[in-house]
Amino acid sequence: MTVEVAIVDDDNIHISMIKRHLKEFDKSSGILFHTSVFHCATDFLEDAMLPSFQLLILGVDLPDISGIDLLKQLEYIDTECITIITTNHKEFALEAYKCHVQAYLLKPVLQADFHSALNRIIPAVYAKSYLSKGTDALSIRRNGVDFQLPLSQVLYFEKYRNKVSIFTDTTCYQSYYTIRKLRNMLNQNQFVQIHQGCIVNWDYVTGLEGHYLIVGKHKLIISNSYFRSVLFHLQMHPIKTPQKP
Repeated sequence: MTVEVAIVDDDNIHISMIKRHLKEFDKSSGILFHTSVFHCATDFLEDAMLPSFQLLILGVDLPDISGIDLLKQLEYIDTECITIITTNHKEFALEAYKCHVQAYLLKPVLQADFHSALNRIIPAVYAKSYLSKGTDALSIRRNGVDFQLPLSQVLYFEKYRNKVSIFTDTTCYQSYYTIRKLRNMLNQNQFVQIHQGCIVNWDYVTGLEGHYLIVGKHKLIISNSYFRSVLFHLQMHPIKTPQKP
């Protein structure tokens, strides 16, 4: 499982600590965290990736508006973020929970407390991720003609130079999608990233051989940094007989 994380805080020492806590949690859980850092609320609200963030780690004392005011603005935006507040102030806890915050942690945030909060909220992140992503087809242009390629026909996506190749059982299409954009479009229950430049359709996975995943007739390598994440997904979704395209 891959989780898109936004850290909104202007304390660089605290940000580095949170990144370390996430990295340690990754080692034990097999969950990969992709982090984006914003030093003020305005930059976060203007980011094009805002609807795709799944976990928000938010400070209260921001240079433009408070973290609580940011949460109130997010109520009017189409986002599925699960939120953890990290702050030096105890007195904002009640107001934060009224804004549906899932955890309220005091700085300096201890690793044990942070990991305990993650263990409580990861199932909610997991569920919202799968419920909110449901693209059925991709827009593809080939020989000057646009058409819709059903995702059910896609075996895997692989980055090649500045393009992404889309492999089906019979054809390879070239596209200008990025792996990051695809990762945020696709249902992670069905599509799993196995290295920085490759996402596979789990419906076509027929086996695991060491660090290689068998996808249709293809044998694709799993990078070390994604291996635990793939094993985690395998536990949640055992390999089944693939469908025919």
